[in-house]
Amino acid sequence: VIPAGVTNEVLVLKKTKRYFLFSRKKHIVFLILVLLATRPLPALARETLVFGVPPYKKVTELNKNFSPLIKYLERQTGEKIQFRSARNGGAMINAVVKGAIDIAYLMPALYIRADQQSNGKVQILKSILNQGKPFFKGVIAVKNDSPIQTLQDLHGKKFAFGFRESTLAFYIPAYMLMQEGLMDSMKFKHVGAPDNVAISIQKNFFDAGGIPPDLAAKYVGKSLKILQQSEPIRNAVFVTGPDISPDLRKKFEDAFAQLEDMSLLQSIGQGINGLTDSTPEDFDNLRTIIQAVDKKFPRQ
Repeated sequence: VIPAGVTNEVLVLKKTKRYFLFSRKKHIVFLILVLLATRPLPALARETLVFGVPPYKKVTELNKNFSPLIKYLERQTGEKIQFRSARNGGAMINAVVKGAIDIAYLMPALYIRADQQSNGKVQILKSILNQGKPFFKGVIAVKNDSPIQTLQDLHGKKFAFGFRESTLAFYIPAYMLMQEGLMDSMKFKHVGAPDNVAISIQKNFFDAGGIPPDLAAKYVGKSLKILQQSEPIRNAVFVTGPDISPDLRKKFEDAFAQLEDMSLLQSIGQGINGLTDSTPEDFDNLRTIIQAVDKKFPRQ
């Protein structure tokens, strides 16, 4: 019912004014919420830290292998730490760079990509020693009874690589074959984890493949033989993610510095028996290899 003396035009004007005021208030509240949401806030520490490992073996096996070291780090730092892997090396790098992983064990090629994508904010804690050396060598293996004797004998053959991001199961063997001018003549395929490479050679699906030295030690003399080894490459590293605080990083630095029980490292991989310091420059030769291989085989 319209009150006496009030025209329709006046009523509409009053309603419009009230609606305008209400809308303006809503608009102001919305702007305040946006400002609060986008305002930089101090990073909140997670109750549980995440230790990341690429899936170079079955995840259950990796979890078992790294559990002793993770428990040691929990005791030394007073932090809760959980294990995490990923579907592939690329996913692991993304998780590290985005800060979803606080500390990680990375193969050299993965570290280089994480270093590049984070603009140096993914930092090395320690590099591993393998048989007391800060380097290891990639291996091209063939079956024990294979007639292949030299790399040149691989011309036109079938070759198995591991994951696309793998240092020793892709980048190093691919570069070795490129140096011999063989890649264009060969058929090759990525078959996943390094164990898959070895098994594929055993079963005659491929004539040769690239595998890490610890895996070569497992199979050589039984079903495989080493055809060629690479030049030395810097070992895998432990790194901290870009969002970790200086105080927390110091805790991990101290924990690794005080590590005396080498069985914690040997659980990770056969032959790992110590830690050493490393710098980004130690990986420059591998950066050159990665650039050459990526140019030949661009990432999809």
